[in-house]
Amino acid sequence: MVAEIIADKLEDAGVGTVGTNIFIGTLPDENNNCLAVIDTGGMESDHDVPIAEFTFQVLIRNSVYSDGRDLIDDVYNALNQVANVTLDSTYVYTIIAVNPGAHIGRDDAGRDMFSINFKCKAIYGDD
Repeated sequence: MVAEIIADKLEDAGVGTVGTNIFIGTLPDENNNCLAVIDTGGMESDHDVPIAEFTFQVLIRNSVYSDGRDLIDDVYNALNQVANVTLDSTYVYTIIAVNPGAHIGRDDAGRDMFSINFKCKAIYGDD
């Protein structure tokens, strides 16, 4: 659920298009220039307060290093310090980048890979 909400937010911010170059959970092998939003768990929930604390990763693959670096900056700018907004039916208190993003090497096909991680506090809606 989290990955879908974040993917939609990235699309709304003009970073890309869900299903074309923004994907949920995995990077399709045939797409050279894309990103995936991946749920990575979260913190133990507070049983007295209905706020979920979760984490997610955005994984980027690009055949041109500088384009991948630009895309990670676009993701950072679109998501870091988002606060007090409703995305779909989820109220988001904060989204904070855990790191500024980094090049993590190349895949087997020689495409550059980048990763950036976020933490988020939110209240899920009724959907």
